[in-house]
Amino acid sequence: MRLAIYAYTERGEKQKAILKKALEQRGNMVPELAVREAFQSCELLIFIGATGIAVRKIAPYLKDKFSDPAVLCLDEHGMHCIALLSGHVGGANAAAVEIANITGAEAVISTATDLNHCFAVDLFAKEHGLQLSDRMLAKSISAALIRGEQVGFSSELPWKGSLPEGLIREDPESGDAALHIHICAAPPAERRKDEENKVSAASLLHRCLFLYPRPYCLGIGCRRGADAEEVLRSCLLFLKRQGISPEEVGVIASIDLKAQEAAILSLKDRLQASYRVFSAEQLLRVPGHFSESSFVKKVTGVGNVCERAAAAVYPKIVASKTCFPSATFALGKAEIPLSFREKRLTLVIGGAFQGKHRFVEQWYGNRKEEKRISPDLDQAELEPLIRIFLQKGDIEAGHMLREKAEQIGNRYRDAVLILPTVGNGIVPGDAKERAEREVIGRLSVLLSEQADAVWKLECGIPIRLK
Repeated sequence: MRLAIYAYTERGEKQKAILKKALEQRGNMVPELAVREAFQSCELLIFIGATGIAVRKIAPYLKDKFSDPAVLCLDEHGMHCIALLSGHVGGANAAAVEIANITGAEAVISTATDLNHCFAVDLFAKEHGLQLSDRMLAKSISAALIRGEQVGFSSELPWKGSLPEGLIREDPESGDAALHIHICAAPPAERRKDEENKVSAASLLHRCLFLYPRPYCLGIGCRRGADAEEVLRSCLLFLKRQGISPEEVGVIASIDLKAQEAAILSLKDRLQASYRVFSAEQLLRVPGHFSESSFVKKVTGVGNVCERAAAAVYPKIVASKTCFPSATFALGKAEIPLSFREKRLTLVIGGAFQGKHRFVEQWYGNRKEEKRISPDLDQAELEPLIRIFLQKGDIEAGHMLREKAEQIGNRYRDAVLILPTVGNGIVPGDAKERAEREVIGRLSVLLSEQADAVWKLECGIPIRLK
């Protein structure tokens, strides 16, 4: 990753030096750039200091969350790391967690879908190189999922895994869902007329979000000061010869010497693609056989920029180096299958008479989901664990409990499991009762590690812990 770090106090500079060293050791590039330059060519900007300073520094360059880089704000004591801008598409949320792990800070994430543990269609699109047909509709879908509404899903492309909570398999033309997500196999330019015929109903067009694949990375090298329009014309001709639509290009890649090259930045904006740059050392480490130019190597330190840059993003090269008067191009293609994370156990805990069963019946029983509601754990299943805890002690019982938790997690995969919470009252005098509390308490911890979601009921109020 190419990123920039800014600090404005003596303590902040010390924090910056520590963070920069740690990030460079992980293979990241951390050049010293003005905010304006970094906003155009970096994937991440980190401000160490007050949030207000960061906001004022980036304000003149803001466009939208689909093109702005990720921005973090870390206080000078390293206590909190705030995902300030481009949490999903730009990757600020994930970056905040990573920086927090390095510095020991707490990651502060405010994205609604993350806080409500909902499926985020914009993040899914980014992870799979898909283009959103309507950004406002994507926002409406996120809002609907947060409200607990169901969204239809269908795809022309194969996919693996189980649909996330809130998505149901449904045809957009005949389904009941108010909003729908449909993944198409072809880019917009190739299917626009077919779409107009197939989904001519205005109601469908207004409620169906189409996702299109953008599987190509355009590697590029060009002369310094090259004319932007000439580079654009050459690029379009190159893509046309390959039978590739401009809408299918999701990434442009080059060497870091071209990070501020006006013609490439203009091309990035015209294609609405992200821009990634690599150092000569990074490009030299890209595996493969590439045609080399001694002149290019003398100037840049690497004999082939466009192919190596494309392969650094997507290793499969589908169009090798092609030369034009002002630029060279190559194409890499992603081989990323569509997939959803496998569903796992949902755990519901709480004391007696707190409303656990009523909550599960209302929340999961009335939803169109393939999610089993299991009975409570049987006392007979807990009895052997309690005996082991009494007879063989804490260490051996701990190993047995972990094995049992894995067995239960596998058995109740994609199911809701209700587990009683114990231990809030007076400590019992009976050793067996104390052992039972210990077993259930430890089992709750181990099952919570495996669970995709954990709810706790107190006074009939559900609180999501995970």
